[in-house]
This record gives sequence, C-alpha cells and structure tokens, in this order.
Amino acid sequence: KIRRYELKYTVTEETATAIIKYIKSFCKLDKHVPAGKNGYIVNNLYFDTPDLRFYYDTKFRRLIRYKPRARYYGDKISDHIWPELKFRHSSVIWKIRHKIPVSQWYTLFHPQFSERKEPLLKNRLDTFEEVIHWHGANPILHVRYFREPYVTQIEDYGRVTLDRCLSYCM
Repeated sequence: KIRRYELKYTVTEETATAIIKYIKSFCKLDKHVPAGKNGYIVNNLYFDTPDLRFYYDTKFRRLIRYKPRARYYGDKISDHIWPELKFRHSSVIWKIRHKIPVSQWYTLFHPQFSERKEPLLKNRLDTFEEVIHWHGANPILHVRYFREPYVTQIEDYGRVTLDRCLSYCM
C-alpha cells in the first residue's frame, strides 16, 4: 500500500489550466489514461452506517478515520469493481483495496460474513467486508467525476489530479 499526503483545493478552470501548464515540465499523464484521452471517469459508491458515522468523521475532521467505498471506472460498470477502505491519519492517506469480478459483488454481502468472529481489536478492521459487516454499513451515495491525473517523473510517487464534472445520486 502507498501512503501519501493528500491535500484538496477548489480552483477555477483558469487556475487548473495554469497548474497543468506548470506541472507538465515534470509530470506526465497517469498510465491508466486511455490513449488519446486526457483522463477517465471515476465512480464511487460510498457506504455508511445508519447514524452516518463515516460522514460525520469527515465533516468534523476526525484526525484518524476511514471510509468504505466501491469504485469502478468508465461510463458504466464493466467487468470489475474495486471494494476499498480509504484511511486517513491527519493528511496522510492510504487505501486497502482489491479487484473483484462484478459477478462476485453480491458475495461481499453474503450471510457467511455474519458468522465472522469479532475482531480482537474492535477498532482494527482491515477489509471493506469487515467494515460493512461490523458497522452495518449500506450504500448511501454514488459520486461520479472526470479525473485528469498526472504523476511525477522525478520522484517515486507524486500525483496531481484535477477532478471535474462532479455529479452524485443519493
């Protein structure tokens, strides 16, 4: 897993254009961008508890928090989906995710998970499935946007993404 600093800003399109112009001398488009394109569509299905624990952890900027979500790319779901946990400790971010065939999505919510033993440390849930089960989380929000991602060519890991055309459905 990659740990990185994540800072988010809302900028005008004019500022976004200036940022791209500036970073192009040391960044290139991410390798996952299709040939001839400048980005791709990201879809996130966010899960939360009945009392919206994960939302309020974010809203009130809890220092250590996580959120379960399922991600897919493109206009519609194709072959795979990525269930993941996104962790945050202050401004450091990391994710735990895995890729599953869409045909196996339902197995993540199968009753077999109700037979799981309680984790030794209640605050130590390591998988999307564990968080969904132990917190009783359900899908609450679908967010879609167009991402223009750049990666640095001078360090092991540096990334700038510009997200546009944000839409959501509850």
